[in-house]
Amino acid sequence: MLDHPERVLIVKTNVPMSSQHDPRRWKVGRDSFVLAEGLSTGARILRHALIHFNHSIPTDKRGEMFSALFDAFENCDISDVNQITNHKLVGTYLLGKVLMSLEPSQRQIITSMFADIWNSYRTNLNLPFVDGEFQYYPKSNDSKKAPIFFEFYDPDHPAVKLDKEVLKRNKDAMQKHSKE
Repeated sequence: MLDHPERVLIVKTNVPMSSQHDPRRWKVGRDSFVLAEGLSTGARILRHALIHFNHSIPTDKRGEMFSALFDAFENCDISDVNQITNHKLVGTYLLGKVLMSLEPSQRQIITSMFADIWNSYRTNLNLPFVDGEFQYYPKSNDSKKAPIFFEFYDPDHPAVKLDKEVLKRNKDAMQKHSKE
């Protein structure tokens, strides 16, 4: 999920995250989609959390686990995210039904996946994506032109290097902010 080499375009929409995958909600211009500036901060945090999880388990286990999860959703007649998100009590029941239909070993992987994604999301909610130097990297809305956002997720080996002057200004601003 979200860790693939295929071209990615970020299309502009004004609906909440759970509805953004509905093409009927995308902005359309005269002869093409209207592209967003880039991923929103929340989308970058979620993308980072998912890719962090994807890299934490072997590829064959990941494929097996996602296949089992989507089969479980299909077996429980869940075909739309809104079936889980529209009503919290019903959504919790349906998600529990899906999880309990999995083999215990798969259930354990899924549970650890949700925990890992949530912990990564919570950890990065403010830093580094919002207040850190990540905010100064150029945004892209077309992965054919540039990474849409840190394909590497390794701050020691960024795919795009920031200008030293930008880094210095960021460091100075952070020091000034910490003194206040």
